[in-house]
Formats: sequence, structure tokens, C-alpha cells
Amino acid sequence: MYSTAVVLWEMLTGVRLFDGPTEAAMLAAVMSGRIYPPSQVVPLLPGTIDAVVLRGISANPDERFAAAREMAMAL
Repeated sequence: MYSTAVVLWEMLTGVRLFDGPTEAAMLAAVMSGRIYPPSQVVPLLPGTIDAVVLRGISANPDERFAAAREMAMAL
């Protein structure tokens, strides 16, 4: 569900979640674990959307959604 949540984050914001001028810079961004709620890019997004997206891209796999249906129901 991680990749689905990343795509959702990018669709909601219109920007890449992890970006950089080089592959090494992009990998460093991924490894830093710094993920901002989509509402920091698009302030009109409700906090409930932030919660769903952030759960889907949690660094801890045990905290992520177990199935697509579970994420869909949360949305």
C-alpha cells in the first residue's frame, strides 16, 4: 500500500513526494524519512486526508494499511 499512498500524495499535491537533482539526492530524500502532510502543500486539504495518506506511507510497515480495501474505506 506504500506505493499507492505515494501516488495519492503526488496526485493530491501535484508535486513529487521525493525529488532531487540527482538519483543520489532523491535517494537521500527517501532515506531521510521526512514526509510532510499533503495539506502543507495544498492547505485546503482536510486533516482526515492527511491521516490516511500518512498512514499509507508510514516508515513502519506494521502501521500501514493491510489491504487496498482498508485504505479505500478510510478514504
